[in-house]
Amino acid sequence: MNLFIRHMPNLLDFENKKWYFKAELKKIRRQAHYDTVNLNIRKREIFRNAFEQLAHRRPDELKGRLRVKF
Repeated sequence: MNLFIRHMPNLLDFENKKWYFKAELKKIRRQAHYDTVNLNIRKREIFRNAFEQLAHRRPDELKGRLRVKF
């Protein structure tokens, strides 16, 4: 399947590509464990709060689940 996606992307329809993408994500999740990132957001300052809490995070930290509390 990987060969088709890389060399002949027009051969597969969207549903097959979506299925493949989700399967690859599951493989990645099984191989590495990522912690949950908890965000406490005030609705009045949603952008500022989210930015302040995410700006200092490393990219690998953002691969985990984001849990947002308003």
